[in-house]
Amino acid sequence: MRREEMLKNVPIFSELGRRDLERLSKLMVPRAVKGGEVIIKEGDQAAGFFVISSGKVEVVRGVESDSPQVLNTLGPDDFFGEMALFEGSPGTRRFVPLRTRSAWR
Repeated sequence: MRREEMLKNVPIFSELGRRDLERLSKLMVPRAVKGGEVIIKEGDQAAGFFVISSGKVEVVRGVESDSPQVLNTLGPDDFFGEMALFEGSPGTRRFVPLRTRSAWR
């Protein structure tokens, strides 16, 4: 899938025109992550906005506690990292890939 199409599927970018999507897509950087690698840790400032291009990512709260809670499982075309970027606050969840996959940042 082309980067512009990926962005068009993200609700906050869905109203952008072709030209704006092309500009935004040029800022995207592919990132391959391995299963179990933490992408964003709880309490850390978001390192970017991510769109999943393949694989699955678990959204987990309280990973370091006695009872971690899986809040969601994300897959292709899903995205994360937008809240901390817009709000400028630390993340309250941890994002952990289930298997090897790739994402665009």
